Amino acid sequence: MNLLFTRSKKKKKNSEGFGFMASMEEMRQTAMTYYKTVPKHVKKLADEFFSAMDDNRDGKISLHEFAAFMSEQGYDAMNNQSFFDQINKNKSGNLDFEDVITLFYILKSGRPLCGGCRKLIEGLYFTCVKCYYENKSFCLHPKCFEGGKYVHHGHAEFLDNYALLQRQKGLMATPKPSKFSRFK
Repeated sequence: MNLLFTRSKKKKKNSEGFGFMASMEEMRQTAMTYYKTVPKHVKKLADEFFSAMDDNRDGKISLHEFAAFMSEQGYDAMNNQSFFDQINKNKSGNLDFEDVITLFYILKSGRPLCGGCRKLIEGLYFTCVKCYYENKSFCLHPKCFEGGKYVHHGHAEFLDNYALLQRQKGLMATPKPSKFSRFK
């Protein structure tokens, strides 16, 4: 079973400096799994997404085609060479179908960009709690958060994405009483 976060045998560190790897390759695998298993009408949307980007119909997406499409669709934060290179698996200078399906997944799943370094967050991240509850987004790579490498508007409470999910679950569900309830 492929997990989004897997422990590396050599304890190789990801770009944020943690021993857990969340990679673009795992996002690609997740995107392709969704593509292969979704209903036909959703698969058709993904196919149309690729076709809409492929202006010259050559079966690959150039940086120029990518930039024009991203600008037209209002994805300005991700409209840059760095992000293009991040999703370009074979580093050919063109996106293939799987690269574009990965992009489709990233956009539709709401994967955040770091508010500090402006790169796609592939793994764990911190998010501003106040912004989250105001339906805004301000997320940071752990290293950017820890090092204060960001400019934000004074909100002080940040949680990692898993802690925020657990808090959200707590707000929605009534916890079962336990002998440890007094420690909450």
